[in-house]
Amino acid sequence: MEGDYDKRAFAEPKIRSGEASFVLYGHTHDHLIIPLDQILTDNGKIQNKIYFNTGTWRKTWNKAVFESINREFIGWHVLTYVGIFKPTENGDYNFEIWNSALG
Repeated sequence: MEGDYDKRAFAEPKIRSGEASFVLYGHTHDHLIIPLDQILTDNGKIQNKIYFNTGTWRKTWNKAVFESINREFIGWHVLTYVGIFKPTENGDYNFEIWNSALG
């Protein structure tokens, strides 16, 4: 992965200490969800550690796959929202991700 953001996310002090379960970055132009680690906590529960990247909220340009001799690029706006919940807020789910594109 370009930029090694997953390694940076895993090195975050609150992730390493177990205080946080999620790392949220942005501005890589592509949204990502990367599982970092899974540990057994002192109280016997499993803690999943996950890195999210929201990408960008701007228009992105993507090279046409077929017949792109003229270097055609097609653009659209992309959005990614990440919602993170406390254990008491959303039942069995502790995060939601919504992706959209406007062309």
